[in-house]
Amino acid sequence: MFLQAYADDLALIIAASSRKNLEVTVSASLDLLFSHLQNLNLQVASEKTLAVVFRGTQNKNRQKRGLATLKRTPIFKLNNRTIRTVDSLKYLGIFIDNQFNWNDHITFLRSKMLGIIKNFHSVTGPNWGTGVSLLKHWYLTVIQPSLLFGAAVWGGSFTKKQINTLHSIQRIALLKISKGYRTCPTDALNVILGFPPLHVVANGLFIKFQIWNKRSNDYDFIDSNNLDFYIKINNLNLNQRVIEFPELICDADYDIYTDGSGIDGSIGASVCIFNKNLLFDSYKFKLDNYNSVFQAELAAINFAAGWALENNFKINIFSDSLSSIEV
Repeated sequence: MFLQAYADDLALIIAASSRKNLEVTVSASLDLLFSHLQNLNLQVASEKTLAVVFRGTQNKNRQKRGLATLKRTPIFKLNNRTIRTVDSLKYLGIFIDNQFNWNDHITFLRSKMLGIIKNFHSVTGPNWGTGVSLLKHWYLTVIQPSLLFGAAVWGGSFTKKQINTLHSIQRIALLKISKGYRTCPTDALNVILGFPPLHVVANGLFIKFQIWNKRSNDYDFIDSNNLDFYIKINNLNLNQRVIEFPELICDADYDIYTDGSGIDGSIGASVCIFNKNLLFDSYKFKLDNYNSVFQAELAAINFAAGWALENNFKINIFSDSLSSIEV
């Protein structure tokens, strides 16, 4: 069971192996939730509560043919009241259907576009009004982000019909912005105005989110306050002011490779530890956005040195940062 709450909206996600088990588990969970909310002097409106049954991945072929995998729709109860089971529902501004094909949401985008484009009627016309450059800026900063809200979830893949629908939705805005004729092809409007097709932008946001999600897992944070400190050179002993390192330790226990990098304003570092050319362990770290790549390179080297000291190992550190080596 998984519970996600946003202000006054609750989403309860439950998996079961059969319809009967699903009915029992969901009803018991709803009763438990209802009891906890009562203790907080809160109530759940059963008439506004909706349920969607998602089909298992083992029945993908039947899903494509639109066949139900359950002979009877499950019955769920909240405080002894039956709640409605629907094929799709709107949650946090996105229509989620029981087959995850997002047809209902893409259809909803058309009505959303028609509502947004009404604002254009009072400021622009075929031969008058706001200039194209300002309208393009309006589209990129207001209209497109509004249409692509949640595209990181629903922008994974599209059917030909869905692509054509998104084309027609975008076309409404393109005609207004370009002040062109209705017979002008949508592809031509995309090229003239320099706007990629809507489905391409949506899919790009989906891919970007997948990359971010995979990068955001399994890393630690480095406190950058411990990286920068100033020591007067006069306070150091004479024999410690110049340290000469051997170019390579032949009998080292481990070889450690360090690197730091930045992308889209995010700064990170990684450390890979090898033993006889076999990966022994690896570490990933995230720094604050105001840190530099140079600091990330030094942080990785600093971690490698600290790791060796704590474990009493002799190591070779390999870095491609010339500035770090020189400093």
